[in-house]
Order: sequence, then C-alpha cells, then structure tokens
Amino acid sequence: MTMIVRVAQTFLGTAELGVDLKRSHAVVVDVLRATTNMVIALDHGAREILPAATLQEARRLHDSIDHGKLLAGERSGQRVPGFDIGNAPSEFSPRNVHGKTIVMATTNGTRALHHCADSLSVTIGALRNAQALARFQLKNLAARSDEAPDPLVIVCAGTDERYSQDDMIGAGSILDAMIALNGSIEIDDAGLTAIDLYRHHADDLAAALARTTHGKRLDAIGFGEDLQVAAEDSTSSMVPVMQNGKVVPLPPDPKKGKTEGKLGERRTGT
Repeated sequence: MTMIVRVAQTFLGTAELGVDLKRSHAVVVDVLRATTNMVIALDHGAREILPAATLQEARRLHDSIDHGKLLAGERSGQRVPGFDIGNAPSEFSPRNVHGKTIVMATTNGTRALHHCADSLSVTIGALRNAQALARFQLKNLAARSDEAPDPLVIVCAGTDERYSQDDMIGAGSILDAMIALNGSIEIDDAGLTAIDLYRHHADDLAAALARTTHGKRLDAIGFGEDLQVAAEDSTSSMVPVMQNGKVVPLPPDPKKGKTEGKLGERRTGT
C-alpha cells in the first residue's frame, strides 16, 4: 500500500496542499531548535512537554502545575526573561529535565504544533530521530493495510512564518529514511526538493545548517554549537507524540521492550 506524503514548507502553508489536516497524520519539524530539543528532553528523562502557542499561555500552564516543572522558551533565539531555560540543546540536560514537566514556548515550533493539534496524530521530527520516526510511520501504514491510508503531512515550522531550509533538510531526512526502509510513498514536489536537499548535504549537515538564514542568526548571537547538535542524524530512537496537548514518548512496544528496534541503513545517494 502506498502512503501519500505531502510537505508544507511552513506551518501556515498546509492549506495549499489540498489535504485536510483533520484527516491527516502530521509530523512537525523544527530542526533549529524546538523539535530537536523535544527529542533531547525526552531522551534525557523529561516526563512530558506542554507546547504553548504564546508566552502568556506558557506562564499560565506553568502556574497550574504544582511541582516538578520547568518553563522553557525563547524569542528571537534568546531565553525569555523570567523563564527557567531558553531553547539551547545544552539546557535540556538530564540534570535540568529528568522527571520534569516542561512548558515550552518558541517562536516557530510550538506554534506549528498548535496548528496541527487537530490532526489524526501528531509526531515530532528532527534530524536526530529521522530513522526512528520513519520506521514508526511505515509501521502505522502496515497496520492500516485493510483500508485506504490517510495522508501524512510533514509540516516544517519555518522561521518567522517563512520558508526555512533547515526544516526542509530535516523533512528530507525523514523521507529518505522512509525510502531506505523500503517504504512505498507518493511524494509531492516539495518532498522531492526536501530529499534532494538532504542528500546533497548529508555528508556535512552541520555546515548545511550553518549556511541557512536561521543558522547564521543563531551563530551571530552565540549559539553556533547548537547547530552541531541539531545536525546529528538519526542518533536517537525517540519518537515523541502529542496527545491531549502534551508531547510524550511513544509507549514502548511490549514485544520488544523498547520504542524501536534496530534502525535500518540510510541511503544518501541518488
């Protein structure tokens, strides 16, 4: 069975795809840096992440939690005054996040998650969990083999509501992994562009992120090291899912005792 995959180059561009998000599965990608940090935080033992669309909502959610909480957020790449941490990967260390509920508000990524909240399912993607996420999506497709598959929409968060090449490279990594796992997928032109971008830059993803507008901005304000972390390709088996407004780890497969099995080989050639 063939999965129909569409790629939105910004979260505001989903209306142009000809698919209904409410009848689609969504993958939200914000490589620099929200979804990268969500994968890291859950890998480091965070209990859950509550994405907020605004700073006001983040403060309200944070105030409603009695204990074991952390308020994370940025505007223009910098930590919001009064928040516990910003949006740098190093701030989502095991010491900071283990066992915590993290309320997060970022300029692009958490807004994209709210935009997709009514989708059939919402998963969180980044370069660092591309293979695990691809395997999960193909497994879901196989489980629905007796019915027409619902579309999968990879939603790039973008930067300030505009196209951001770093997110497209992340989308291409996920699509390339799906193909490498022998997935039968029908990809639109934006998806083909994303795959080409990823394959072209696969040998040095950090350099590719550094040349983007967003990457240059982060480097200029002192977060150049974050690009190296965000460029780590398929180093995590974490598949975060959004359920009832909370981002949590995918429950482990009881047959395997962990979320994912052995990851497949990547294909980075043409």
